[in-house]
Amino acid sequence: VASLLDKGTTTRSETVIASTVDALGASLDASADSDYLFVSASGLSNYAATLFDLMADITLRPTFPASEWELHRTRTLSGITADLADPGSVASAVLA
Repeated sequence: VASLLDKGTTTRSETVIASTVDALGASLDASADSDYLFVSASGLSNYAATLFDLMADITLRPTFPASEWELHRTRTLSGITADLADPGSVASAVLA
């Protein structure tokens, strides 16, 4: 879910989000672990209002486009398949 947050909202397309962040010379990121989801932005303080607006938009109004969802699903399944072929990854998963 975190990786799809910046792929579009009900008010902005992925292209608009990316071009806005680029124009500000900023960064916008979302990541997740097993027990949290983290959304962050980094940029100059005079762009704080715009960055907070973008963060709110991707957090509250994501669209999760079907094409992006399927692409992410395929990549995730490929990663799982690769991990299952690595004994170290399997051992780490079992121990966790």
